[in-house]
Amino acid sequence: AGLAELEEDPDTVQEAVVGDMLLMLQLTKMLPSLAKGMGAEVYAARLHEHMTPLLRYAAAWRPADLRHMVLAAIGDLASPLGVHIAAFAPQIAEAVHRELSPAQPALNKQNACHACGQLCEHAGPSGAPLAAAVAAGALPLLIQSADEAPAVVDNACAALARIIHFQAAAIAAMPQHAYVTLLLGAFPLKEDMPETYAVMRALLGILSVSIGGEGVTGTPEMAPLLTQIREAWKRGMDPNVYPGGAHPVVRQCTQQALDDVMRHWVSTGDATRAHNLRDTLHSS
Repeated sequence: AGLAELEEDPDTVQEAVVGDMLLMLQLTKMLPSLAKGMGAEVYAARLHEHMTPLLRYAAAWRPADLRHMVLAAIGDLASPLGVHIAAFAPQIAEAVHRELSPAQPALNKQNACHACGQLCEHAGPSGAPLAAAVAAGALPLLIQSADEAPAVVDNACAALARIIHFQAAAIAAMPQHAYVTLLLGAFPLKEDMPETYAVMRALLGILSVSIGGEGVTGTPEMAPLLTQIREAWKRGMDPNVYPGGAHPVVRQCTQQALDDVMRHWVSTGDATRAHNLRDTLHSS
């Protein structure tokens, strides 16, 4: 009824939309800060009070500018919340699926990829249905499209990389060489440089599993791609990979990805694999 009344007065409708956008702008900053400040366990007890009304702004009938702001807020909120974001995984997945449609504006697709990747990273098993669906559908289409904005492609790659790293079981039926080819084809990233970390971490994780006493081994489809992963890492560390010279964020993210993958293997008691990965990457 309230919406019907607003629609009788276009000026009132516009004022309401502007007001909602200003509110959403504040929420995108406030909610992640609350989660960090209060701590995930404490804030999780209040999450329903905030997430339920927030998700209403992601409804299909809302303006596109509002919807992409909701997804940005959810993506930024997932990290400090951790596994507690899983309570809203179905509702978030519904919004993500809708905004990943090719017909949506670029910023909506970009923020949907961001929210998707963060949900798949932090929601545990609750993120598996979304991971399986988008890895086999929307994300490859976005990454391969020549018409998508660079930031959309970068964030689609980052979402796929997080699925590879955190939801491997959900995409076990998908040929590994298929999604590795997608990531390598889009590397180096063009605009959202910090997402280099997620992409390189996934690629180095795959490479590290393939390193044994006989060197790097893989299936006939994967063997040449493993060599390309090493070359991609070297490109990320190359100060001349981008026009105009070094890109410090890319170099930092590329090195951090290696450090973290090595740290993972050391923590599991397989320091040899960690050292073999480093030696493989630095070999000529």
